[in-house]
Amino acid sequence: MSTTFATVGHVIRPYVPHIGAAVAAIMLGCSIGYMKISTRPPDVDIADNWNMPQWSPYQPSVSANELALLELWGPDDRARANVETAASGDTPPWRFIGTIQDGASRLAVIELTQDGGVQRLNTDDRLPDGAEILSIGIGELKVLKDGTESTITLFSTDEG
Repeated sequence: MSTTFATVGHVIRPYVPHIGAAVAAIMLGCSIGYMKISTRPPDVDIADNWNMPQWSPYQPSVSANELALLELWGPDDRARANVETAASGDTPPWRFIGTIQDGASRLAVIELTQDGGVQRLNTDDRLPDGAEILSIGIGELKVLKDGTESTITLFSTDEG
C-alpha cells in the first residue's frame, strides 16, 4: 500500500503550490462572505425627495405667427399678408369656436383673444365688440354689428 501513496504523492507534488493557492482563495472568499453577512446594511433614505415639474400654459399664437412668416418653399406673400392683417388689429376681440345644443336651444361658444377665456352666449346676447347675436345654427353664427348682418361659419360648405 505504501507504494500507491508514494506514487500518488509523486504525481501530486508538482501541483502542491496550485492546490495551496486554491485553498487560500476559498478561505479568503469564505471570510469575506462571512463579513458581508455579519455586518448590517446601510440605512436607505426612502423619502420622496423630487419636485413635481411646473405646468405652463400652451401658447401657440407666437409660434404660429413666426412659422407663417417663414418662406419655406420660396416667396409666397399670401401667408404673410394674412398674418399681417390679423396682427394689425382688424380682427375682433373674440373668435367663434363652436356651438352647444341642449334639446332645442343652442349656445354659441366664443374664445376671448385677450386672455384666452371661453364664453357661452345665447341668442340676443352681446358679443365683446358690441355685436348682437341674431341666431345660432349648427356651426354658424349670425350677428348684427353697426346695422350690418353677417354670418360666421365654422366649416365651409363649398366643394372647391
